[in-house]
Amino acid sequence: MIHEVGRMPQKSSYYAFDKLFSAARYGVYVLLYFLSRITRQSEISVLMYHSVSPASSKYSVIPAEFRRQMAHLMKNYTIVSLNEIKEFVEGKRKLPRKSVAITFDDGYLDNYTNAYPYLRKNKLPATIFIATKYVQKEMLLDNSYLPMLSWKEITEMSRNDVEFGAHTSHHPDLLRIDTQTAEREILESKEEIEKRTGQRVDSFAYPFGRYGKKVADLVRRKGFRCAFGGEGLIRKDADEFAVHRVEVKRSTSLPLFKIRLTIALDWYKALHKAFARACAQSPLRSTILDFYSRFERQD
Repeated sequence: MIHEVGRMPQKSSYYAFDKLFSAARYGVYVLLYFLSRITRQSEISVLMYHSVSPASSKYSVIPAEFRRQMAHLMKNYTIVSLNEIKEFVEGKRKLPRKSVAITFDDGYLDNYTNAYPYLRKNKLPATIFIATKYVQKEMLLDNSYLPMLSWKEITEMSRNDVEFGAHTSHHPDLLRIDTQTAEREILESKEEIEKRTGQRVDSFAYPFGRYGKKVADLVRRKGFRCAFGGEGLIRKDADEFAVHRVEVKRSTSLPLFKIRLTIALDWYKALHKAFARACAQSPLRSTILDFYSRFERQD
C-alpha cells in the first residue's frame, strides 16, 4: 500500500478529545472482546503487514513487536498457509477454530531482512503480495521511502515456504483507472511473478483494499482463485474475491493485537458503520466526522 505524506496534526483542543476518544475506543474493544469469549465463535483470519522495521511510518511494525506477535500466534493459534485459507473459503477444507495466515503487502526489503529469518526459523508459512514495478526500487510508505525486495530475494523466499501473490504492477487505485489499464495492471503482475519464481500465482490483493464488482470480476477472469480487500475475520461463506484481512500497524499493541483476532473486530466494525450513519444525520455532521476521521487516521 502506498501512502502519501499527510499534514502533521496541529495542536488544538482536539488533543484532549483524541486522548479521551482513544481510551473510549479501547474500552469498547475490551468489552466486545469479553463478550466474544462467551460466544466462542471461530477466529479464522489473515493478518496484513506492510513493513517490519524501525522506520517511522505508522505502517512499519517494530521487529521486536513482530516477534512477540508471532510468539502469541504460535502459542494460541494454528498458523496456516494462504492456500489453506483459499481451500477453506472454497469449502474444500476445514480449519481449526483458531487459525491465522500471515501476509505482507507491497514487497519491502525488510520483509526479507527482519521477518523472513524469524518465519523460516520457526517454519511459519507466509505470503507476500508484490507490486512488481517497484521491485528493487523504493516506495513511499506513509512518511518514509523504503527499499523494496529484489527478484533474487523473492526467488529465494519462494523456495522456502513463502508464497507470492499479485498486487498489480504500479499499485494504482483500481477504482480510479479505466478497465483496460486495470486489466493490464492485474495480469502483468501475475505473469511477471510466475515467470520469475516458476510458481503459479493465484491470489491477489487489491491496492489500498479498494475494489468493486467490476474490478473483482476482472481479477476472477484472469485466473486467480481469490482476492483480498476490506477488514475483518473470515467466514466459510465469504466471497472468494472479497476476502477480508486484519491489518497490523505500528500502533497495534499486543493486547489490541489479541483482541483484533477475535469476532470483537467484526462487531467493532459494525458499530463503526452505525456511528458513521448516525453522524450523517446530525446537524454537527461535518465537525464530528472531521474529528473522527482525524482520530481514525492516527490508529
